[in-house]
Amino acid sequence: MPIQAYLSAMDFYFLIGVTLIFLGLMVLLIYIFMKKTSGETSDKTKTDAGMFILIGPFPIVISSNKKLGYALLIIGILLALSVILLVWLIS
Repeated sequence: MPIQAYLSAMDFYFLIGVTLIFLGLMVLLIYIFMKKTSGETSDKTKTDAGMFILIGPFPIVISSNKKLGYALLIIGILLALSVILLVWLIS
């Protein structure tokens, strides 16, 4: 019997979301650990980081670089619009 038979749809999606967040954090931690142990200490290496969070239909962008921030903002807006379109088509 599939796991969906025991859980409601919202519980199932909540578990998927929490699992994806957990996997993302684990990948980030593994990357940080691998970078520190590899011995990359070049002064010419520059790392930019950024993220966006969708809270409802509103994207929130955090970035260390303006160019990366704009790119993430465009991605966030496109994802928000696609979610709104998907909800509108389903209902």
